[in-house]
Amino acid sequence: MTSAKLKTNGEWLVWARKTAHYKTEKIAKRISKTSETIKKWENNGEISFNNLSKLAHEYQRPTTIFFNDDKPVYENEPPNFRTEGSEKMTITPRIAFEIRKARSRRETLLNLEEESDDFEIPLFPFKNFQVEDINKIPELLSDFLGYKPRSRASIGLDHWIDKVESLGLLVFQFYDIKPSELRGYALYYDKLPIIGINSKEIDNAKKFTFFHELAHIIMKKEGLSNINQYSFVDKEEFLCNKIAAETLLPNKLFSNYINENTSYSKFSAEDIKRLSKIFHVSQSVIVRKAITLNYITKKEYDKRINEFKSYIAVPKTLKSSKIYGKKKRLESDKPDHKKGIHNKAMISFRKNGKYFTKFLLNAYEEEIISDIDVALELGVSLEIVREMKKILGKEEFNV
Repeated sequence: MTSAKLKTNGEWLVWARKTAHYKTEKIAKRISKTSETIKKWENNGEISFNNLSKLAHEYQRPTTIFFNDDKPVYENEPPNFRTEGSEKMTITPRIAFEIRKARSRRETLLNLEEESDDFEIPLFPFKNFQVEDINKIPELLSDFLGYKPRSRASIGLDHWIDKVESLGLLVFQFYDIKPSELRGYALYYDKLPIIGINSKEIDNAKKFTFFHELAHIIMKKEGLSNINQYSFVDKEEFLCNKIAAETLLPNKLFSNYINENTSYSKFSAEDIKRLSKIFHVSQSVIVRKAITLNYITKKEYDKRINEFKSYIAVPKTLKSSKIYGKKKRLESDKPDHKKGIHNKAMISFRKNGKYFTKFLLNAYEEEIISDIDVALELGVSLEIVREMKKILGKEEFNV
């Protein structure tokens, strides 16, 4: 029996596919149809409800949107798809959905601000910072951070995120995109700019990405980043890498140490590894420092290029030991439910950011939204929402 056909607006089918970064061949394969069928639906808008539901699921859009009589409006995507090579980054559906979700969270807070007399989101304090002052950014960040250079890099990422979010920035960590595809992104707005960090990277690499994206926010240059090469070209990405490296490990501190400890001056693989541990930064930062300060010359770099590139290669995900897993199951037949809920709550904090989460909970306390609204916005259960409130402890729900 053939399903009855619905009459949708084919332009919205095209819009949904393109904004999800699906080619007709790819989406056809995902729902077991032909490219010709997808094109036919988009041309005449006639499609069964079952197939429409499948497309809506893949595009992550409500089915009702496809019956809109108006023409779709294409949102501006981050204009600078950043790589340090000659080719642009490939935008996958997962990346498109991550950017869409980040923007949606921001809009949620702006809407809540309009609905409440008590909530006021501050403007980004560096919005008037001039691009001509690029060389002052590390100094500006150092003054804001307020820590001695030697101790700064040893401080954990969560601390820096809390500190930066207090300025009125949103910081999200994403979990379902490979670091080789995307390491971070920056979306600039005068109010509530956004930084995204790939949670799958090691902590030192995440700190570098965080400060790299923060530099882009201060420079008001948004886009996506995979930070997958070193560069000797004086351009935006090189500047942001330089700013991130200088913030984590000031040139003066690094050069003084190398001059006083000449045994490291050859920058062998072992030297780089040890220096990484001494300064609590990634091996990539050590190499960048050595290049910037000319301890590693262009000639030396070319000679050891494969070695140096390995320091910024995406690390393989560590797999849990099967033996360890069996041992855990023998210790108890029942999983630790409380621990599981706590871990999920902590992941939600990282995914959604404390600023966004606190704002939602504040709105709930003021009875602007319900606890169900909070759970839906965070993408968690009510039990996890309650756990998140416990984790915040005695903190006042003030953003």
